[in-house]
Amino acid sequence: EKDHPAMTGITRGILEPFPERLHRLLSEVEAAGLSHIISFTEDGKAFKIHKPEEFFRRIVQVYFKQTRLSSFKRQLNLYGFELIDHGKSKGSYYHEMFVRSQPSLARQIRRIDSKFGDGNKIKNRKVAKKARSSNVPDFYSMPPVLSNEEAAKKQSESRQSAEETKTDSSDSNQMTESSSSNPRKRKSSDDEVEQDRKPSPKKSDN
Repeated sequence: EKDHPAMTGITRGILEPFPERLHRLLSEVEAAGLSHIISFTEDGKAFKIHKPEEFFRRIVQVYFKQTRLSSFKRQLNLYGFELIDHGKSKGSYYHEMFVRSQPSLARQIRRIDSKFGDGNKIKNRKVAKKARSSNVPDFYSMPPVLSNEEAAKKQSESRQSAEETKTDSSDSNQMTESSSSNPRKRKSSDDEVEQDRKPSPKKSDN
């Protein structure tokens, strides 16, 4: 059962891979005011399930056909999402192509081949997971990903600041030109006065 009209759930007749549906889920859950259950992290580069039981009961079953939360988490692993186990984002899930306000990136996420060498499945899974975990960046040192509204506001402020700077620069140039032209006028006037003061050449008696 949907808690909010913004939660459209499963779109029938439309093929929507797990990463794309998950991205839509996060956007719609935010619009429904349920970010206290699951949400993107503040920087927009990972997401976190804040209340697992409530998430599964109120949200997962609206968007997916999983009957257990463990099945949902297994899907995350199959698509290469990493569980962050350190730092401020501990407990969040990260994938380099899964970013807030950029659903087009999620379309590029592919399911990881689950087939490993005979007799070495567990070992190879651990090696693969360790290799992927070592690639999880310290994205708190990166600039945050802004929502569409925040990005538009920042762009508008930057444009306004640029226009103000341009206006100030234009005014300053006009003042400089005005002040530089005045001395020339004064010099010309002084030359005329000096010329008037000079005695006229004497006429020859011849």
